[in-house]
Amino acid sequence: MSHDIFISYTQPVRSKALAIHDMFQANKIASWIDKSEVYGISYGKDFTGEIVRAIKTCKIFLLIYSKYTNSSEYVLDEVSFASDSSKIIIVVRLDDSEYRDELSLRLSRKHSIDGSSGNWSKILRQILLQVEKDLNNGDTTGRRPTSDQFLLSNGFENLENKMYAEAQRDLQQYIEIEPKNSFARFLLVLSIIKGRKCKKLDGSEVKVIEQLLTPGLYNNENGYIRNLLAIIKAGYYISNGLRESKPLSEELFNKDDLNEQRIKIILKHLCDQDSSILTQLYKFGNP
Repeated sequence: MSHDIFISYTQPVRSKALAIHDMFQANKIASWIDKSEVYGISYGKDFTGEIVRAIKTCKIFLLIYSKYTNSSEYVLDEVSFASDSSKIIIVVRLDDSEYRDELSLRLSRKHSIDGSSGNWSKILRQILLQVEKDLNNGDTTGRRPTSDQFLLSNGFENLENKMYAEAQRDLQQYIEIEPKNSFARFLLVLSIIKGRKCKKLDGSEVKVIEQLLTPGLYNNENGYIRNLLAIIKAGYYISNGLRESKPLSEELFNKDDLNEQRIKIILKHLCDQDSSILTQLYKFGNP
């Protein structure tokens, strides 16, 4: 699979790497990230060989730097190979720790983005702008309209601030442009629920939610979609003594599909102490 971006990171910051990867995919920028059947290394493939091929064929090498990076020989090897291959290198610094000597030699003059502020939506926009600028050789006049570029990040930012009406507006507009984006549908559903107990939803809202989430149910990358729909169906149908439509919530919920970053987003916007599924997710998201 061809790609524009190679994402290099260490395991403790994988949730940040996934957020950046999702943002690129949402903006039609193909990114490569390891441990992904669709966008990275498939099961059974040679790990080192796949890494080398992915760096060789990328246009931009994006390093998500943190204090953990200095102790990773794998990342040092990736940075060295990208530098020797004359790749554009962008560093997203999650903290102000000093580079180890070998990294300093490779990265001291590379473009760096401050990712330590905590304003993640703003950081994502800065990354997107820099990457698009580099992909277009510095020419920003040919970019797609702002509505196409930033509706998803604006919707996510509004959702994070619990501005649900604004988030719903932005995300609905985005899905009109990118109807196949499962992550956008996931965020839109949370904005429709508006922090309420699923028991309090009305039937028409549940039907809309089911229609939004169903297309992404059986993609292996979208376990968080299945778990979100399981929560909603159990909360609405079972709690109200109604008969569930298929697939049943017990069929959808699967601990093996859990993704820490997505679960934390769910827990931030769904607070229902009566939900046994949410109780399990809370334990997962807060070990």
